[in-house]
Amino acid sequence: MVTVTMSHPKQYVSRAVLEEATRILYQGKPLSGLQEMRLVVAMQRANPELSVEGWADATFPVKNFRILAMNGLMGLTVPQRYGGMGASLVEHMEALYELALYKPGVALAYCMSTTACAILASVAPESLKAQILPQAARGAFISSATSEPGLTLQAAGSQMKAVYSPVPGGYRYRAEKWFCSGASNAQEFSAMGRVEGTNELMLAIIPAGKEVRIVRRWADGDPLAMRETGSDTVEFANVFVPDEMVVCRGRSFLPEFRRFACGYAVIYGAIGSAALQYVEGILAEDEQKAERFQSQVQQMTMLVIASEQAWMAAAEALERNDSLAAIKIAQAKLTCVENSLSVLKIAMGIEGGVSILAARSPLANSWREIAVGIVQPPSTDRCQWVLDEYNGGRGIRSLLEII
Repeated sequence: MVTVTMSHPKQYVSRAVLEEATRILYQGKPLSGLQEMRLVVAMQRANPELSVEGWADATFPVKNFRILAMNGLMGLTVPQRYGGMGASLVEHMEALYELALYKPGVALAYCMSTTACAILASVAPESLKAQILPQAARGAFISSATSEPGLTLQAAGSQMKAVYSPVPGGYRYRAEKWFCSGASNAQEFSAMGRVEGTNELMLAIIPAGKEVRIVRRWADGDPLAMRETGSDTVEFANVFVPDEMVVCRGRSFLPEFRRFACGYAVIYGAIGSAALQYVEGILAEDEQKAERFQSQVQQMTMLVIASEQAWMAAAEALERNDSLAAIKIAQAKLTCVENSLSVLKIAMGIEGGVSILAARSPLANSWREIAVGIVQPPSTDRCQWVLDEYNGGRGIRSLLEII
């Protein structure tokens, strides 16, 4: 199966043109993380080989990530003193959006690693930061090993099956973690578990190795897993974790996990925006069709703008540690998924005439990816529950309940 990027062919430009435009536009000044992402995405769009990587066989898009690493973007959220770009939370979300306009599955996996770096930078001991973050800035991928069937972070202390058992010099970690994005290409795992005999949570860094084994590839056979993320179920077989690899014990690191949820909203919002751009490219070549569908395009535009406003409001609230950040994230995730679903339905109606016998439309791929957003965390029903609780005046028992 062959896919194409969610772009109109006339948007493709050569790397030389892009580099020259960047030199003139920024007058030789260092690029910010967001500017760097825009340039890198534009260069990848111009390469058809990179555009199809990862989708057909649901594998981890190694070449896409190699280019991100070569341009320093795997260190987007790594503080500058460790060799990274030191991007703010809002800039992190904006960069995710640019990447998701191109390949949402790549953006989702990228979100996992860069958010893991942000959590490390926020709560890890200085010695662990100095060991791990420079590696990430140079391109190392950190896979987040958190998910378990039926688990919510609110009840993680009592329900989590992953266990850290204290032993001399550290812990033994036994776990089976689902949906570990990029697991097959990860250098480290940011692994959550419960300290044995307690309800205390713990987060630690575990290097990839022979005691870390992939037991199932989700993105290949599960219709509710976004392709191109390389998401796997990973078994940790009694792995020894030295004390110095512990990121944090207790629940103090959990608020940082809200960045994951905000990133998901951004990515699902970008899917709708990319569909709008694609349709605008089609209509630019057919004036009669453009006139006929003018009202539909206006409707799509309004939905896309509403999504962008929702995720930006959530990102800004989270960056300033607003007490309503969880509410805004729930609203953003719900808005972005529902609006992008509506945009895709309209877009497919406008494109029309594409059957299983014709060249595959990129809208078909995007429809699959946005449909996944209904059930991926925080799921639509979870977001709606949070908003109902808040609007009903009952308050939110925990900022973590949307995860």
